[in-house]
Amino acid sequence: MPPHFYSSSSASAIVDPFASYKDHFSGRKANPRLAVLEALRERFPNHHVTCTAIDFDFKGYARAGKAQIHSDFSDDSTDVYEAVRRYEAPHRRLDKEPGQLIDSVQFGRYTFTWQEHDFFLFRMSWKNSCFGHDDRCWFVLTLKSRGTISEGHHSLTDELLHEVGKWSSEVHKEIYVFDDSEWVKSRELWKSVQDSSWDDVIMDAKMKQSLIEDVQGFFENKDLYGKYKVPWKRGIILHGVPGNGKTISIKALMNYLSNLPEPIPSLYVKSLDNKCNMPQYSVSSIFDKARKMAPCLLVFEDLDSLIVEKVRSYFLNEVDGLESNDGILMIGSTNHLSRLDPAISKRPSRFDRKYHFRVPSRESRIAYCEYWRAKLTANDDFEFPEDVCPVIADITEGFSYAYMKELIVMALLTVARGGKGVEEASETGWDVVSTTSTPAEPADDKEAPANQTLDVKAKQKSAKLREIPVVAVPEHVKDNVFLRVVQQQVKILLHEMDNTEEEETTLPILSGDGSEDARPTCTDLNCM
Repeated sequence: MPPHFYSSSSASAIVDPFASYKDHFSGRKANPRLAVLEALRERFPNHHVTCTAIDFDFKGYARAGKAQIHSDFSDDSTDVYEAVRRYEAPHRRLDKEPGQLIDSVQFGRYTFTWQEHDFFLFRMSWKNSCFGHDDRCWFVLTLKSRGTISEGHHSLTDELLHEVGKWSSEVHKEIYVFDDSEWVKSRELWKSVQDSSWDDVIMDAKMKQSLIEDVQGFFENKDLYGKYKVPWKRGIILHGVPGNGKTISIKALMNYLSNLPEPIPSLYVKSLDNKCNMPQYSVSSIFDKARKMAPCLLVFEDLDSLIVEKVRSYFLNEVDGLESNDGILMIGSTNHLSRLDPAISKRPSRFDRKYHFRVPSRESRIAYCEYWRAKLTANDDFEFPEDVCPVIADITEGFSYAYMKELIVMALLTVARGGKGVEEASETGWDVVSTTSTPAEPADDKEAPANQTLDVKAKQKSAKLREIPVVAVPEHVKDNVFLRVVQQQVKILLHEMDNTEEEETTLPILSGDGSEDARPTCTDLNCM
């Protein structure tokens, strides 16, 4: 351990940096960083003091085994330490972990050893009145005698900062997320995309292959772009009604790129909002980071809600501006292509390709059922014959993949529990109805009571309700319990879908393929 910071001699006659920090939060001064910097220089005259941005991850660098860091706190450290302590619950309550106490350090002191050189670090945080979050910085103290000082900078400190800065700018099993006007690294999001692969994406085979080749071809052919003097940048839009694979496709792409021999970083834009109401600043910050991280994948999910009128010109300037965007592959997703400004959706060289994620066809619904059947065949107690898949596909016309998943999962759980749904299905049997059936009406108006009138709206609603179609069911699977429960769940989901659409008709919104869709959408990859 390096020697203690403070000399006992004449300590009371020297400005205390922590006292200066506290003094600035009394409201009497405007720049706490500068005041503490001056106090440190006065308190440690034999050390050179450098103030750095919080981007230098000294703690992470040390955890990676490249240095050693020790908190310089002790029982009597109230003069050098202030923190807000909070309890952090386990990432998942089911893990039954004890949780932990976390300190948000407002002012702290550390010793740092790198390549047999000792440094002193001070960490400081203060409230930014505009953005509403903490501004933070590090102060690095190095003995003046251990290097040369030129133009106000210490040579040994700069060597350290180069190494720590380079390591900190890279992603280490993390994904950059932009939210609340700043970039943060998310290990949790990286972990979540590791469970997604192209094997989990059921979609048209040609479209899937084209999308994969578009992404792989972009990152693998830098030299080809250069040979033909084509800007090495590209944009892709994924569009279509919710629940049909856009988000899982993005997660599969992220997973693929993060596991390459030389990983390609992913940058995920969650929101452009900040408390100073300057989204144009956010747009600039997003592309500045993407250019530094290139080659990289830059993701704008729910593009239509992010690039609104007040930021559109700033966005287009960043995409088309004088600065090079070489190595940036942009992917934007939207449930409503028609909401995008034509300058974004229809202008080549911004978003060059558009992939339409439609409601799955019969063949795709069969493939999705077979995907789940393959997952369940290892369970000997569960009977899911292959011939059940086409039958389920036939009775789920118009279902999105999200509704298909809900159908299969609920049927699976019902069978596994041996619950009420199984009994009802066994009693009911295979009673399908025709899609052409309509509610019975009086044959003659005279037979109806004089005061009875048909409610036109109710009649229209009844006429449009979807019903399970008549399908051909192979004899050997008619008594399959899983298939019977699926039938019951289809009825429930069709009723839910009809009720949802009834609410949506009050404010119709056109989706990319012209169909009405106003369901709320998820704006976070973690929610899928």
